[in-house]
Amino acid sequence: MTGLPMNTHRSFLFFAVVGLALLPGPAVGAETPTSSEKADAAKPYTLFMGADVSIEQKKEFHRVRDVSGDKLMITVKGEPTFVPVTGPISFKVDSALKVTATSAVVENFKYERAYTALNDPNKKFAREQGAAGSMAASAAAEYNQYGAQLAVSQAKGIWGNPRSTVDTMRDTGGKTVALAEHNAAMADAKTNAAFAAEAGRFNQVGTYSGRLQGDLSQELFDAIEVTFDVATSEPLNRAYVVMLATFRDADAKPNEFRKWIYAKELGAIPDHPRQIHILQGGFPPGFELKELQVRFYNAGREVATNLSPKRVPLTSDEAFQYIMIDYLGSHKKATATATVALGKFPAELLGELTSPQRQVVYYVSVSKEGIPTRVCLDPDCGKAVAEPVIASFLKGLRFKPALDKGQPVDSVIPLKLAELSQQL
Repeated sequence: MTGLPMNTHRSFLFFAVVGLALLPGPAVGAETPTSSEKADAAKPYTLFMGADVSIEQKKEFHRVRDVSGDKLMITVKGEPTFVPVTGPISFKVDSALKVTATSAVVENFKYERAYTALNDPNKKFAREQGAAGSMAASAAAEYNQYGAQLAVSQAKGIWGNPRSTVDTMRDTGGKTVALAEHNAAMADAKTNAAFAAEAGRFNQVGTYSGRLQGDLSQELFDAIEVTFDVATSEPLNRAYVVMLATFRDADAKPNEFRKWIYAKELGAIPDHPRQIHILQGGFPPGFELKELQVRFYNAGREVATNLSPKRVPLTSDEAFQYIMIDYLGSHKKATATATVALGKFPAELLGELTSPQRQVVYYVSVSKEGIPTRVCLDPDCGKAVAEPVIASFLKGLRFKPALDKGQPVDSVIPLKLAELSQQL
């Protein structure tokens, strides 16, 4: 996969490639695809406008390389650094034209403002109802306990509220302990009776309905809820999703928007639909949501989806032509070694490789046009590769050729299958 910052040169290149991809098909009588599946197979690559996310650390921006859990992984001075996205974070997003052989289909994509559990008016009422019910039950129990206490007091000769301490001492024959218990029970009974009445009023449906509707009408949303189904053209083993939103605080100026980023590790995504649900809070209550984008990545490389901007299907030749034109145009004075540009590691080959084969160094002679000419076991190409499957795979790769002051030259580069299986 190739990520390219968007500028004038690449804008021109994009429209040139689009024109190439949209040229008329074969003439009548020529062999043509008979189904959309054949058409898709003929154009296995996708050119699209991707997004490169960078995180600021100590006044420097570092490209996001991976996601672990809900933390962004960047590399600082050669060491991996994990940045949580739950707090304030400074980041930037650079648009980049990319070519990929891996694609995904996103269906039933929905997003909207939502409430966290703590601020959801319906859930807040349910919690208050539960608490009120519990307290009312407790009040009833205490009120019943008062009745029992009053019966005991009456049995001891205490009737009603005492007139005074002196009269009480005279009327009850000095039963001050029973009187104290009686007074406490009476006070509790009055308090609990008042609470029980209030709880009853609170539980009235009409009273609550008006109050709930009032809370809901304020729309004090503090979260974003996103749901969708995703399926990929081939299984992904290290997938993660990045969401980018533009929002405005409730009390901000009309054109005063802020940016928000969220990332989540998805792990393995099969080649059949998998449902994703994300509820993320932390937004200012009552915020306005302007836009939300969803981007998929696998092992740090972005995957094209049906939601990707400026998406154009390409044949292998068109994809390689795009990469070569851009590579040479953006490295006019560079000196560089050849690198792999396009190719797909066969799943059946990966399963058949032995551990020694994975670590064998193969030498590929690459022409200045980026085409492999020979595959050998030594730098001088005196010993050919015996395994035909491996030789065929390596010869099927396409390369960005070596450069000498901007000029493409022939070269020989070493490759290991173990490393290629991670790159492609």
